[in-house]
Amino acid sequence: MRIVYHSITFGNKNTWDDWHLIPTSRPYMELPEIKTNIIDIPGAYGSLDISESLVGHILYENRQGSLEFYIDHEYWKSWVDTFHTIASYLHGQRMKCILEDDPGYYYDGRFTVSKWSSEESYSKITIDYDVYPFKKELTERSEPWLWDPFDFEEGIIHEGYSKSFTGTYILTIDGTDEYIVPTFYCASSFVPAPTVTVEYNGVTKTLELGKTNIFPEWSISNGSHKFKFVTDGGHCDLTVHYQGGLL
Repeated sequence: MRIVYHSITFGNKNTWDDWHLIPTSRPYMELPEIKTNIIDIPGAYGSLDISESLVGHILYENRQGSLEFYIDHEYWKSWVDTFHTIASYLHGQRMKCILEDDPGYYYDGRFTVSKWSSEESYSKITIDYDVYPFKKELTERSEPWLWDPFDFEEGIIHEGYSKSFTGTYILTIDGTDEYIVPTFYCASSFVPAPTVTVEYNGVTKTLELGKTNIFPEWSISNGSHKFKFVTDGGHCDLTVHYQGGLL
């Protein structure tokens, strides 16, 4: 049975394996604040909320908060060694972090050592974070999932969005909380090169072979989204990149 230390991996350093830090409570990342735009209307009741008017959906600030840990005194020679080791690696640095309790996602942002307290029987360290509002899937949908760090109890395997096809191929992408624009790459060794189109919500686009195709108006979030690919002749090697994010 796997022992859970509720650790966090910052970059390539793990709070338990490398530093023997013990969280004072189970770590989690605070939800982001909503970006609001409220306009007062003189001479009228209430106010006008135009927070969603620019892009058509809610936007968020970065996640900000703190993570507090106890120091394992039996592991370190002195608190000075502990402080120097952690601060020199982490303080002010931008990197990715992964929670042991949520191993399929990562957070990306800046981390700082904000507090240090040293008592006779224990010491504590506080790490502040300022990270992107969405936790991102550890791998893009077109990439193979990894055995390590995959969690066989809680993890979800996403099928890679890569396909060689001739004729018609329908791809369904399950969106996430974050609005993301998928990218499409198609190559073919067939001579003459086929024309490849993609249809979404009744709109058809032609893909340029050998290039990354991006259609900014096709920003997708939660729900199932069907994309219909069609070639007029030879085969197409298709790759769709989509890396979702959750609150």
